[in-house]
Amino acid sequence: MNVSHSDNTLSQAIRALGHNDFFPALLSWLEIDKLVTDPLALLYQPDQRPIVLYHSYDQKHYQDHVRAYIDTGIYVLDPFYRASVEHQQQGISELADVAPDEFEQSEFFTQYYAPLKLHHEITVLVPLNEHCFLHFSLDTAEGSEQTCRDILEARIDVLTSLLFQQGQQLLQQNDSQHFVAQSVHQALNNFGSSILTPREQDIVHLMLQGHSNQSAAEKLNVAHSTVKSHRKSIYQKLDITSQSELFYLFLDALPHLSADTPDPLSHYLTPPPKGG
Repeated sequence: MNVSHSDNTLSQAIRALGHNDFFPALLSWLEIDKLVTDPLALLYQPDQRPIVLYHSYDQKHYQDHVRAYIDTGIYVLDPFYRASVEHQQQGISELADVAPDEFEQSEFFTQYYAPLKLHHEITVLVPLNEHCFLHFSLDTAEGSEQTCRDILEARIDVLTSLLFQQGQQLLQQNDSQHFVAQSVHQALNNFGSSILTPREQDIVHLMLQGHSNQSAAEKLNVAHSTVKSHRKSIYQKLDITSQSELFYLFLDALPHLSADTPDPLSHYLTPPPKGG
């Protein structure tokens, strides 16, 4: 590594804080711009849809995947997102570190993650405060996974400091712009509350994330047979027959968020009033 080059590119990244060229400057400083593809930076805030801070996708790929990830509300099932929200996890993470045991059998994986055709995703999770997070995701080229991770780990203190400062500046900008709240995360918490018992809701949340019956039983500290029994009851109450149908029911219900009815499913299943 050329020290003078590293110092120079680090200075450029620092000068770019708060500006659009920050993330390209950051990649240049890390010297991994040739080792990774599809860098993506997202800002997560409570009761708001994620904000894309940086990406390098072409327009079609961006609309088909990134915008769909945000606009449908499917991001609340993302293992990286949940690692931050539920476990306050920070630092360098790979999918295997955060994904449930049957994630690759989940509809989120099939419908969203697999089509991205990521080779080996590494994400740096940075908490900005108690509720807000910045995620900087990179897809490493084949054969460069360990090299890329080694570089990130060697520079993690400065890297997270820079990402933290960039995130804080953007948070202040967003506060001044009065973004409209989007309570998608609350919708997941309340999904089915008008029909299901609290324990059935817990199991629905885990099913949507890709947990198996055994994994759900372990997380809830109940017997495997208890989860199976609740799952059967859930399917009957929601008039569905598979985890796939549950996933699409959740997505279909999301647009029916309402301030006066916490459960979006309630509005979705209520027939519209007949005209007089």
